[in-house]
Amino acid sequence: MKVHVDRDSCSGTGTCVRLVPEVFRLVKDGLDTYAEVVPGGDATEDQLWEAAQACPWAAVILESDEGQVLFP
Repeated sequence: MKVHVDRDSCSGTGTCVRLVPEVFRLVKDGLDTYAEVVPGGDATEDQLWEAAQACPWAAVILESDEGQVLFP
């Protein structure tokens, strides 16, 4: 499973970071704050699903290894 964050949708609430800090981190860029995926971060599929479903803006995108969007 692949995971990425849609920066345009992310509001920087940090929900994903609190749930799976091994995979997500918050970035401050001027006035913007957003989450991004930590390279080499490791988590179970259940943890990734939990983070994606908890995101209030549906900014955490889950894809199959073949590139099919699984969530949202």
